[in-house]
Amino acid sequence: MKLSRPVLQALLAVGLSLLLASVLTYILRLEEQRDSTAAQLQLGSQAGELRAQLLNELNSTLYLASGLVSYLQGRNGVISQAEIQPWLHNMTRQTSLIRNIAIAPDNRISMIYPLQGNEAAIGLYYPDIPGQWPAVQQAIESRQPVLTGPVQLKQGGEALIYRTPVFLPDGRYWGMVSTVLNLQPFLEKTRQMAAEKDLIVSLTSQANADNPAFMLGNLSSLHSASIRLEINLPASQWLLGVSRAGEQPDRTLLHGLALLIAGSLGLLLWLVLRAAERRNLAQRAFLESRQRFTQ
Repeated sequence: MKLSRPVLQALLAVGLSLLLASVLTYILRLEEQRDSTAAQLQLGSQAGELRAQLLNELNSTLYLASGLVSYLQGRNGVISQAEIQPWLHNMTRQTSLIRNIAIAPDNRISMIYPLQGNEAAIGLYYPDIPGQWPAVQQAIESRQPVLTGPVQLKQGGEALIYRTPVFLPDGRYWGMVSTVLNLQPFLEKTRQMAAEKDLIVSLTSQANADNPAFMLGNLSSLHSASIRLEINLPASQWLLGVSRAGEQPDRTLLHGLALLIAGSLGLLLWLVLRAAERRNLAQRAFLESRQRFTQ
């Protein structure tokens, strides 16, 4: 079956429109993939920077407790109130995270700084405190510091507790140094760092738990996070989820514009072909009419 010229012209116009639409859509998808890859790389870099900042913030505070342990070891466990009080005072002034520091020879708290507001802790014996003894025992058995939390404090607020066992040069276990860290200032600083990078973050201190305790965000925000990074801390593994706060650009309009352009070019081609066809018909009719007139 032979198709008429107008039908062929229409098919040509439709074919050109489909071809242009396919080419433009393909170009847009390539551009989207390129932008998505670049955005993911940037997000990964920013997430790594955020994790490094969090680690630096925590480690710089925990390092102070290590200095106190070294002091006790160097003194062979002999505590001098006159010497250690200024030390503890300077430690708490160097960071806003330290809430108090407790020194417990033979697992009994004999000194705490600051004393004001913490008087009730003096004389507490860790084995008699079910909520604290497992972490203390873990630190003793592993001979390594243990970071636990968040825990709800009786005096209000949430905190992290960094427990460091003290072993004397001869290998004997001497006691425990416990540093209570204010959680809210740490979390607020984390929020600020995330906001500066236009990020949404979730943070849990129980990365492998079935029901992790979230310090920031929730299970939904963690699962929807574009990037998840582990934060390795003493006897603890945190999990940081990071997503971009700003919405990704909507390219629906661009795709619609591409289809409109393709359709418009196809229609223009069809109109040009139709105009040329009509001109040819008119010219042919004119020639035929002139031939008949001259005969």
